[in-house]
Amino acid sequence: MKSGLRAVRLRKRSNALLLVIFLFAGLVVGLACICSVSLAVPVLALSGVALVIAGVLYASLEDVVEDSKLKKIEGLEALSAEDKLDELREELAGVKERIREFINHSIDVICFVEESGKINSVSRSCERLFGTNPQELFGISFYDLFDKVSRDSVKLELENCRKKSQPVEFETLAVSPSGKNSEVYLSASWSPTYELFFCVIRDVSQLKELERKRKDIILMVSHDIRSPLTTIQMCLDYITDDRVEPGSEKSREMAARAIGCAESLMVLVNDFLMLEKISEGKISLFLSEFELSELVQECCHAIQPIADRKSIQFEAKGEPVSLVADRKKVGQVIDNLLGNAVKFSPQGSRIVIDFKAESRAESEMICLEVIDQGCGIADDRLSSLFMRFQEPGKVERGSSEGFGFGLSICRSLVEMHNGSIEARNNADGIGSTFSVFLPRSQSR
Repeated sequence: MKSGLRAVRLRKRSNALLLVIFLFAGLVVGLACICSVSLAVPVLALSGVALVIAGVLYASLEDVVEDSKLKKIEGLEALSAEDKLDELREELAGVKERIREFINHSIDVICFVEESGKINSVSRSCERLFGTNPQELFGISFYDLFDKVSRDSVKLELENCRKKSQPVEFETLAVSPSGKNSEVYLSASWSPTYELFFCVIRDVSQLKELERKRKDIILMVSHDIRSPLTTIQMCLDYITDDRVEPGSEKSREMAARAIGCAESLMVLVNDFLMLEKISEGKISLFLSEFELSELVQECCHAIQPIADRKSIQFEAKGEPVSLVADRKKVGQVIDNLLGNAVKFSPQGSRIVIDFKAESRAESEMICLEVIDQGCGIADDRLSSLFMRFQEPGKVERGSSEGFGFGLSICRSLVEMHNGSIEARNNADGIGSTFSVFLPRSQSR
């Protein structure tokens, strides 16, 4: 910029000097014409010399101006190239930052591993899976992230990946510094350019747990649906046998068993439909005021035939209390709790149903408790007891019946009434207690 201004000033000065010289030359020529011949010759010679000097000076000034222009152009080109280089640097830095953020926000653990097995870098998601930050994993052996039994197989897979230059994918067992095991899916590829393994570790523990539950459901279906159907078929085969006298006591007994199995299947189907309606929010409450003790007596009477098979007695006690709720749905909750109590109670035991009004969380609530003398609840199941596909009893896997829908339905129906349901083992170590808390009134 300075060289450009300087050139402009030089051009202006040269033009002014030329103008003065030409005026001086014109003046000299005029004087030569007026003066004598003897003076004209030296005057003309002097004007010629002045013109020559002016020409040389003008040419020199033009060179200076051109040089200034060239320097200005070269400076602009150099500045433009530097600016472009800075822009490229900024763009590259932005790309690197985006890649870093993408890696760090990935749910999967992404890490780069040297050929020796040392971790070169790792994403922040390692905190979720391994419970440690990336700095603590930097430089340690990649194989230490897996249990001892799996380490050799992981090494072999990565070695094959490097030798064959082909990606590998396999399932293995990862272990955190605290000793927690997680089922993971590991994929790895080898970069000959950087001599690094690019590894992605995905936690599939929940998927594996869902797969195990799916298999358990299939086993339960094979038992809870096939067994009643088999019994029904057997009973019908007996009744339709020509050798059996129609209307005999044995045929009536078989018919009753078939009807009971059909009712069990109907309950199972209704539970499926109920859960589906609850999950879709299609259940409505029809509120009315009713006496709780009357409803409890009705439920006990309905399930008494099942309890009689094990000589189990019901004892209902409590103060007369009324509440505003959906009578039918509260009855479903009581039926489910009584059915579970009978199912897991021993022969000849007793089931107590207690109900009373109490204040809880600054609200007037109705507390209904079902107390049994059964096998109790496994400690590791208390937290998930009211989830789907859970059974409350302390029994061996596969030896209990039912899908575990009942308690899940109970919780959903109670929560629809703005209430809560709890379970605990009895203090004497015999049996368990299920407590239902319902507001005494509901907003219509």
